Amino acid sequence: MSGRSLEQRIADRGLSQLVEGVAHDHAVTAADLLGRSRTKAVVAARHCLMRILRARGLSLPEIGYLLDRDHTTVLSALSEVRRLKQATRASADYERKLPLASAIRRGIRRGLREAG
Repeated sequence: MSGRSLEQRIADRGLSQLVEGVAHDHAVTAADLLGRSRTKAVVAARHCLMRILRARGLSLPEIGYLLDRDHTTVLSALSEVRRLKQATRASADYERKLPLASAIRRGIRRGLREAG
């Protein structure tokens, strides 16, 4: 990838506040969100961020570049968000059983409200 840091890439696109907001909503740090951690909370926050960036019109390669991930990783994350969303609709108690789905949905709603 480019020699520019992730923080610089995010700042150049004016997305620093969004990253901080998603991190705060998910009780993780922005460094964790942009880093390599694969803990459940960080993954949920990162998936939420990817969904918001996609809703703002960024392409899969652009999102991948901003987060230092391959575009196929972004595609997989967005598919997982979609799957969780559909599963939540199908089962009333799914949200209780899988807090990740709820956390992702809350973050997406917040990010979309800020975008619109």
